[in-house]
Amino acid sequence: MAEDAVDQRIIIARLNIEHFRKQLVTEKDETRRQMLLRLLAEEEAKLAALDRMADKSAMNLVQALEASKTTTLRTP
Repeated sequence: MAEDAVDQRIIIARLNIEHFRKQLVTEKDETRRQMLLRLLAEEEAKLAALDRMADKSAMNLVQALEASKTTTLRTP
C-alpha cells in the first residue's frame, strides 16, 4: 500500500511540474512568474525525494525476496 501512495505522489508531482512549466511559457506578470518558479522548484525537489523513496523501497523489496530464498522452515 505504501508503494502505491508513493507512486501516486510521483505522478502528481510530475503533473504539477508539467503544469507549472506550461504556465511559465505564457505568464507575463513577474510576480506570478516568480511564484511559478518557486512552486516548480518545490515540486522538482519533492519529486527527487519521492524518486529516492521509491528506489529505496524497490531495493528493500529485492533484498527481502533474496532473503526469503534462503529462509527455511524449521520443524520441531
